[in-house]
Amino acid sequence: MPSVESKLGKDWKKLDDNLLGEFGWVEVLKQFLGNDRAKPLAAAWEGDRYQLFENVQSKKLLLITRIHLNREEQAARFFGQYSELLEKKHDQRSNLFRRPNFFSFSTLDGGVFLRCSGNDCLVLEGGDRVLFIEINKQLGLEMIPEPEQKTSDNPTRTTDDRSVISTESPTR
Repeated sequence: MPSVESKLGKDWKKLDDNLLGEFGWVEVLKQFLGNDRAKPLAAAWEGDRYQLFENVQSKKLLLITRIHLNREEQAARFFGQYSELLEKKHDQRSNLFRRPNFFSFSTLDGGVFLRCSGNDCLVLEGGDRVLFIEINKQLGLEMIPEPEQKTSDNPTRTTDDRSVISTESPTR
């Protein structure tokens, strides 16, 4: 796992840097996918590492996880089922972006990203796209797809839907 402390800044402290192991993955997966789906998915585990950080001021958490699976087919299966898990875990989300082997969305606590490349999958919860791209690059994984930039004459709602930002020119 690459070092990200310098990218995060002084407001973040590392709470944990460890591994889950196959048993740990069964426990995580079964919370959202059930025991029958968790066991075979975790059985493809060959290694993992996670880092957990906390912002000392906001108390927001940042979780970075990398898992190595025994075959690319298992990584593809992990991608499909873990993206489902992330949607269940973060029921309030916006800006959903899904491509083959890449999945992301926004939450009130930050972005959630999942990328599988070869036998490896990388997950970031509570961070931003810039950090995810940096970690992805340091690990030598494939480039992540860019979301399409849409132009619209319709009003755009912010993520919390409290205000409307108009993209139309004002008329007098």
